[in-house]
Amino acid sequence: FVTTFFPEMCTAPFNAMHEAFFVQANGQAREGRRGVRKVTAAPRGSAKTSLKGKVQLVWEGLYGYEQYVLICSATREMARDKTKEIRDVFDQNMRLVEVYGAQQTSTWRMGDFQLACGCVYRAFTPKTSVRGLLRENKRPTKIVPDDAEDRETVLTPLRRQRFLDWWNADVMKLGTKETNIDAIGTVLHPESLLASLLTNPGYEADVYRSVVQFAD
Repeated sequence: FVTTFFPEMCTAPFNAMHEAFFVQANGQAREGRRGVRKVTAAPRGSAKTSLKGKVQLVWEGLYGYEQYVLICSATREMARDKTKEIRDVFDQNMRLVEVYGAQQTSTWRMGDFQLACGCVYRAFTPKTSVRGLLRENKRPTKIVPDDAEDRETVLTPLRRQRFLDWWNADVMKLGTKETNIDAIGTVLHPESLLASLLTNPGYEADVYRSVVQFAD
């Protein structure tokens, strides 16, 4: 799927992290696993968002693996831009349109759009009203926190605790036991939300580093 529809992303060999993304996504889809909670920490510039936060979400929407995807980032602009990037794929990737057909519908905003095949994508931030995220009383089938924290969020113990409280009290109650959660980001502080999820036994955690092994 990636090499066929996103060849511009395949100019160099995939690394072990990328290959792991493909194996995990394919395995989860084939097995029909729901209620999966995953967290991935990786350096900036490693294509974690490009693959997990864009290509995978396009694939899952087209094949019906997800019906309602929420994309969370630290600011409104970031969340909207990440969601718009996904929408732009359906507008601008002509090879994808040739194979899967035009997907544009009457709901086609930068931060909130629905495909002709049914899947909805919507941006949100920690300041978004949780009640407003329910769509026709439907709860999200997947929640993707993608760089949901910034340096301001993790600056003080009080801010870190408020963010954790928001996550537990609001975000975790958005979905159902069938909702998949796929948190992506770079650890900004040892006591950040992402760091806490990496040690949470309820999550399948993966950590990737810039340097795998230093030279002798």
